Parts: sequence; C-alpha cells; structure tokens
Amino acid sequence: MDANEKELKSILVESTPILFLGAGFSIDSKNDMGKLPKGDGLRKDIFDIFIDDSFNESEKKEIREYNLQELCQHIYVSMQKKDELQKYIVSRFKDSKPAGFHLLLNRYPWKKIYTVNVDDLVENIYKTNGIELIVQNKKDEKKCIDDATELFKLHGCVNELEEGLVFSQSEYTNLISKRNFKLDSLTTDMLKQNIIFVGASMDESDIDFYISKYEDAGFQLRKGKLIFIDPFPNLKLKTRIKAMGGILLEWTTEQFLKFVSKLNYNPTELEASKKALNYAGFYLYRDILAMNNREVYESKLYEGYACKWDDVIDDWVFETESIKKLEYLCKSIIIEPGKSYCISIFGNRFTGKDCALKYVGAFLYKSGYTVIEFKGRFFDIRALKRYIESCPQEKIGLLVEDAPFLYRMIETILQMNWGEKSLLIITTSRTYYHFKKRYYLEGNPYYEIELTDKINNENAKIIYNKLKQKGYTGALPREEKKAITEIQKKDSFVNLFSDLTYGKGFRKRLNNATENIVDGDSNIFNLYLDLVIFDRADLGYFPSELFIQQYDIDLSVFFNRNYKDINSDQKNIIDFLRIDENGLVLKNRLFVDMLWKRISKKQILDELFVLLSNISSYVSENANTYWRIIFESLLKEDALSKKFQIKKSDILKLYYKLKDYYSEISYYWLQLGIAEQSQKEYSKALNHLLMAQKIKPRAYQIHHAIARNYLKHANEEKNIDIALELFSMGEKRMLELINSREDYKTKARNFSIHCFVHEKIRFYNKHPELIDKRECKKMKVYIDMIINEKDSFVYQLIKEYMCLLEKNDLLNIISFKPNDLYFITLSDKSKNQVHIDNYDILVDSY
Repeated sequence: MDANEKELKSILVESTPILFLGAGFSIDSKNDMGKLPKGDGLRKDIFDIFIDDSFNESEKKEIREYNLQELCQHIYVSMQKKDELQKYIVSRFKDSKPAGFHLLLNRYPWKKIYTVNVDDLVENIYKTNGIELIVQNKKDEKKCIDDATELFKLHGCVNELEEGLVFSQSEYTNLISKRNFKLDSLTTDMLKQNIIFVGASMDESDIDFYISKYEDAGFQLRKGKLIFIDPFPNLKLKTRIKAMGGILLEWTTEQFLKFVSKLNYNPTELEASKKALNYAGFYLYRDILAMNNREVYESKLYEGYACKWDDVIDDWVFETESIKKLEYLCKSIIIEPGKSYCISIFGNRFTGKDCALKYVGAFLYKSGYTVIEFKGRFFDIRALKRYIESCPQEKIGLLVEDAPFLYRMIETILQMNWGEKSLLIITTSRTYYHFKKRYYLEGNPYYEIELTDKINNENAKIIYNKLKQKGYTGALPREEKKAITEIQKKDSFVNLFSDLTYGKGFRKRLNNATENIVDGDSNIFNLYLDLVIFDRADLGYFPSELFIQQYDIDLSVFFNRNYKDINSDQKNIIDFLRIDENGLVLKNRLFVDMLWKRISKKQILDELFVLLSNISSYVSENANTYWRIIFESLLKEDALSKKFQIKKSDILKLYYKLKDYYSEISYYWLQLGIAEQSQKEYSKALNHLLMAQKIKPRAYQIHHAIARNYLKHANEEKNIDIALELFSMGEKRMLELINSREDYKTKARNFSIHCFVHEKIRFYNKHPELIDKRECKKMKVYIDMIINEKDSFVYQLIKEYMCLLEKNDLLNIISFKPNDLYFITLSDKSKNQVHIDNYDILVDSY
C-alpha cells in the first residue's frame, strides 16, 4: 500500500469524507437503451439524432466541433428543440441498472454524496441494497432523517424534471450565478471536509469554478483535502492536484469501490458517534490536547488574536478574578444525573470571554469531565445526544462561543433527560444579544456572569506576574509597583495589549492605516467594511465561504515571512486581520472604532444589501445555522436602528429590496412588519405579519406581534369607533394567547400580559370616557400573574397602572398591603420612567 492509499484509508477510517461523483462513476451501468453514455459519447449521439440534413456540410462540420454544452445550447436556442432534447436525455439516463461492483458503494456509510450525473444510478444502488437515501433534487431542501445518506443532484435529476436539467451553456451559467442550497452546501463542505472525487474529469464548468475557489482560498481557509480517483488523469489535472495539496489515485471506479469494501469498515457505536460529533462541528478537548505536541509555543494572544487552546495549555491566559470566580462556580455546582445546567458568560467586545471559556474548559477536563467544544455552523442536538449516550464518562462539559442565537437550542438541551449523565454547558455572548435572547434561558437552571475589560489593582498584579513570566514586560517600568500602576492606568485589556504590542505611538499609526484603507484598494476596503459590519452586529466571524464568494484576495501573506517584500495592501491585511478555523475577524477594537467613524450610512446600507442577498441561499426557514444567525443579526429592525443608526425609512427601503430573496422566510416578514409598525403603517404591518404567520402558523411570537399591531393601531386611530373595533380585535387575540393552556406558550405568556396591560392603559389614557372599573380590576389580575416573575419592567408597568387609577379616582379598587409594589409605586413620584412603549423582548427572541 503506497502513501496515497494509506492516507485515503486514514481519511475513510478517521473522518467523515464526502463523495463527489462524475460521469465516470456510471461506467458499465445501463438501462433499456443500452449502456449509459459518458460526456463525449452523449455528445456524438445527440449530434447524430438532432443535426439532420437541414444543415449543409460546412455547418455540420462546425457543429461537430462543439462541446456538449455548446451543442445543447445550439439545439435549445437555434433549433428550438429543448423539450425534445431533454426527453431524449431522460430516456438515456432513467431507470439505470448498476453493474455488480456498483453495489459495493454501500459498504461504507457515506454521509453526503454530490453528483453532476442526472441518472438515477445511486438511487437504484441504495434501493437494491435496502438502504435509506434522501435525494436532494428539488429547489427546497428536504429534511434529512437521522443517519440517512444525502444525495445532492447538482445538475438535475431524471426523476424530477420540473427542476430542470443542466446541459447547455446558459444552464451552467445560471447554475453558478444564481446559486442554490446544493451548491452552497458543496462550497462549505469543500472548505471544511475531505472530499473524494470519483469519475469527475473537472470538465464541468461550475465544478471547475468551485475547485478554483477552493484553490484561491489557500491553505489558510481549507480544512479538508480533495482526493481524486481517475484512471487516466491528464497532465493538467495532475499538476492542479499537486498544487492544491490533493491526493491522486489512478484507479477505476471499480478499483476504488473494492478498496473501500475491503476495509470492512464497521465502527463501534462510540467511534461512529464520535465521527458524527466531529462532522457536526463538536470537538473533544482530549483530542485537541493530544495534538498539542509542540515544545515551543509563542502566543499571539497579547497581539489581539483570539484565544487558542494552545494559549490555555501553555499557560498564557491571565487568571483574573472573574476566571477564578468561574472556576469556583464550576466546583460548587452539583448537577444530578440526568440533569443539566448552564453558565452564561457575557460581556462587550474584547473582555476575554473566549479566554475564560477555554480556561474553564481545561479546568473541567482536569476535574474529570469529558469536555466538548462546539465550533460548527449547525447545532446538531442529535449528534451531541448520541455521543453523550455512548461515552463512558458521567460528567460532560459543553463549551459554546457566541451562543445567544443558540439559546433556544440550549433550552431544549436543558430540558432533556440525560439518563445517568450530567451536563454542564458554558456559553459566551456579547451583552446586547445576551439580554435580547436570554428569554430562552429564564426558567431553566442557569447562571449568568458578566465580564468587563476594566483592570483593577488586583487584576493588574495578576497581569504583571503573567507578563513577567512570559517575558512581556519590556514596555513597562522596571520597578514592580510602578509597572502594576502603569498596567492599571491602561484601564482596559485592549489598551494594554495595543501599547504592549505596538508601542504608545500605535494609535497614530492605526489612524494612518485607516486612511490608507478607506482611500485605497476598493476590494480591501469592502472586506474591511464587511468585517466592521460583522463586528458591530456582534457576529463572531466572517465565514470563509462568504469570503471566497465575494473576494479574490491572496491570504498567503499570513504565511509569508519576508515582510519586506509585501505591498501596503498586504500589510493592511496581515496587521489587522486574523484567520480562525471558521473565517476572518478584525483583531483590534481600536481599529474597528476608527474605521466605523469613516464609513458612511450609505456605504453601510449598500453593503448590508450585498451581504444579505449573498447569504440568502444559505438561509432556510427551519435550519438553525450560523447563516441564520448572520441573517437575523443583519436584518433585525432593532439592531439596524440602534447599532447602525440607520433611519427607519432607510431600513424599510432595505427590506423592500430584499423581498425576492427572503419571501419564504417568516423572520423577514416579521421584521418588515415591525419596521412598518414603527412608522405607524399598521395596515401594511398587519399584511406582512400575516405573511409570516402563513409560513410559521404556530409561532407564538408572530401571533403576539399581530395582536400587538391591532392594539398599537387602535392607540393611534383618531376615529373612536374604528379604534374600539381594532382594540377589541387585538385584545381578543392577545387574551387567547394569555389564556392558552399549551405548554410551549407558558413562558411567553408573561410578555403578552405586559404588552396587553401597557396598551390598555394607553387606550384608557387616550379615551378616559371609556374607562371601565371592572376592566381595571381585570388588569390587576393579569399584573398579579407576573408580579413575582423576574421582569425588570414590571415596576414601571405597575407605576403606569397606578397613575391611571389615581388620575381617574379609582384607587379604591386596590386593597393595599404594606410594602407591596402597588403601595410603593403609588408613593414613588419620581419621573424617571423607562420608556417601554417599544420594548418587546418576546419578538426580539424570535
């Protein structure tokens, strides 16, 4: 067995490779019309059938030289025989029968198979072997069932003609330019997974395009290898494979399938569950620890880079008071078998959340936990559950960075029964989204702890000792006390790191670099604009797939040690960007803030449209992926208004431009409705909220938003009869939600009570002649239902209520008790009220 064969064997046994099939895979299969043809054979057959004597010899000679795409394009357009040609193609590829060796395909449990073949050979192999297969051959993605293999038909399928077949030049062009979930899935997998190409000559223009993108990404963004199985590779292919660091085996399909079948791959449940775990983006800390075999490690943590496991393992992290508190908390928590608990670490940018998370993860491992880190695009609870059930350890620690958009999934985990196992989840989040999304954690076993970047005296001592240990005190005074005082004066970690790494003149140089980027190469500026937008939106990273889709920028400079020879644009990249396993981020907060000040609102709006339109094919209604997180973060009306300071009218314009991209996504219609509601366009808002309801009929938040829209509309309506009708409709809908006995609505009910009472108070304040004593008593009943809940706004709500009663001489309906909130708010005459008119955490948590 040569080196390539050994590496292929290792990839098959230790990872979850993906299979990519070209026309060569179908050799020796047949249907009623004979053997299935390959590309050139199909081209000749089509020429013989469709190019008749209506063409003269000169024209025939010219057409004979066309490749398959050009020939099909000619028959479609010039001869107007598209239907006839596609009917012929179906007849040549439908009901294909596998050769004996094809049936060996299922000797290995493939997770995904991509194919440019339109035949139904793979489907019939799986059917013959009695194995489940999910065929992705439609515009909309089908839900994958458990461990079933997925087959992605990239060029269409003879069994789903409504989606079309890809054979002509225009069809290839449309396939690349319009994008779809199948090609997006391929792009992601090419960067993240090992892919084995069988019978693919790379003559397909769209596949060549994606291979080129893989090559352009460079080794920095590529995590997997490409393996090519080709019995007769040409020199061009050999050269290309060598340049990209791929593997070539000059085998036929039959040889490859026999090689795979001889492995007799039959992993134990624990091995299989671990592979599924890794495939889903969950990684075991013990595996990470096993790979840490370097004798010398020089950290970049103090240069603003994200914390790596190496930084924890080699003791570069500052053991601050907050980290010691987290350590103590983890020691103190007792989790019963079958139960779970969540500790949520939150804070603003650059407060060391990633350091704290990894440090605590290492601590848990030393304390006997199996520690799992989530770094994937899609949070697959099934893969996590399967591994936890299989692993022998009883205590499991799960680490999740940038977690707020996963709080709904984490709530599901917190409510699951883990049998004999106990699960401790540690998450990090930025402050804004933590408070927007923690609705899902409330009512579950969780604890939150805030990290700040302020350096007090005690932390200054800890930092000094670590810097001294690592030899990083060169920029500080020689005397220890003065050095500690100097560290404390820096006030924050970002200031400390900037001065330690770059010197006190760094801000001036940073300002010059900012000017160069804003006024320089537009490609570099647009990349920085995207990264600043992602940072402002509290997004963890700019995905590598999106980078290679939008940019043609050489990232090899990160491995170029000859810095004297790189140009100014390359310096701007290497000095201020960092690449992690998922994509790119800006590594310096000062730089983010300086760039932000130089970016116009128009540039932000234009780029938001580019970003949201480019990710649209990655976003689906029900898949909770990082793409969905990006979509929600960049689309949220509240965030666009507050974080990006975009005018409400401009937000609406952006939403209308995106209508064709997101018409199947309920969250789009919900945000559009909220934006229109904020402009007091209640009729438009209602229509679009109803669009959201059509897509997601059971969503509590959407029902709540519709009821709220009626109530708000009533409070703006001048005609009393119309106002009464609107309020009555809204009240009926809201009370149906409040009084519902369905379990999934229990927690959300508190927010609906809050909204309903607030809007009813507003209604009576506007129409005091309609105030009803019995209705006021009912309002108190509803307030009493939430008065003991952890609702930071309930005090203000009661204050509003008491003002209403006092103003209308109705205080006698209250039976006051000493020191209850009703009595306290009545005597509180302060005017420092929180404006809760637009506050609705329920809709924010959608």
